[in-house]
Amino acid sequence: MNEIQSMRDQVHDCFLDITGTKPSEEQITIIAEEVPSDIKGLALQWGWYDTEVKEKIYLWLESKYSK
Repeated sequence: MNEIQSMRDQVHDCFLDITGTKPSEEQITIIAEEVPSDIKGLALQWGWYDTEVKEKIYLWLESKYSK
């Protein structure tokens, strides 16, 4: 699986967990472009499916989209 798809998968899953709704492809694209560089750097080092990376994505998205 490529890195872009892995990032999109994580964004999708975290968004769904936080909001309870499935994000559109457009939403995923917009959010993926906004992922902070520190999270992207950590993901390059450890991979998008790393626990710490997923936690950081979750917390970042939660601060933006929490119910």
